Formats: sequence, C-alpha cells, structure tokens
Amino acid sequence: MPSVAGARDRHGVLVEREAHAGAAERGFPLITVYPAETHKAGPQTFDVAQDSRGVLYFGNLHGLLTFDGAWWELIKLPNEQVGLSLGSDVQGRIALGLISDFGYLARDSAGGMAYHSLLPTLPRDQQQIGDIRAICATGAVPVIAPIG
Repeated sequence: MPSVAGARDRHGVLVEREAHAGAAERGFPLITVYPAETHKAGPQTFDVAQDSRGVLYFGNLHGLLTFDGAWWELIKLPNEQVGLSLGSDVQGRIALGLISDFGYLARDSAGGMAYHSLLPTLPRDQQQIGDIRAICATGAVPVIAPIG
C-alpha cells in the first residue's frame, strides 16, 4: 500500500497526497478529462453529484449528463434548461437547480430518469425565484437556495 503524506498549507488545511506512486502511475494524473466530443453534450459543466449507486450527474450547458463509469447519457431538461446546481440526499436522490426553476429526478413510466419541477408547489406570488445556483446536501434532504 502506498504511503500517504500530509502537509498543511498556510491556511491550516490538511492536504493529503501519495508519497510513492506505483510505477504504472508515475507521471500520470489520477483524473480523466472527458471532452464534449466524448459525452456529446455542452462544453461547460456547472456542478456534479453522485447517487447511491455511484452514478455521476453533471449539470451541463445542454441539460443533465449522467455517467455510470462506462456510458454517458444526456437527460434533456424542460425548455432546454441548463443544470446550474445539483445535490443528493442519503438515498441518492438528485435535486436540480435551474434558471427560475428547481426540482428532482425520478424514474418515468419507461424506466428512464425524468425531471420533475417543484416550482408549482410554491404560492403563485413566490414563483419568481431567479437562478438556483446552490443546493446544500444536509443528509436527509437537499436544501435549495435561490440566488438572484
């Protein structure tokens, strides 16, 4: 097992890094960059979340991207919306913040994932909410924070 060294930056935050990388990993980053040509969606991603199965969700310029480690899928959002913010709860449910809308993902009748808006649950005079750019996962439920 590789050893891990800790170092504190000038603000006192602990940063862990591998002191001895394996020969096969030496000099190679431990991340992978997937260009838009690979996932067939927009070039800009705003936020990321992970469900309880390990599937990654990306708030993207063209909607909501999912990646299960092998396959990419683009879930189109209503009115060609942009996924600005994402969050997940302890069950792995995914909440989304959009431009003047917010909601969650749930399985549709065909077994695919579909967006369900929660905007209609607000009183009509409180539905002008602006961009939802922050979702804080508190454990039990995601807390959605409008900004604007």
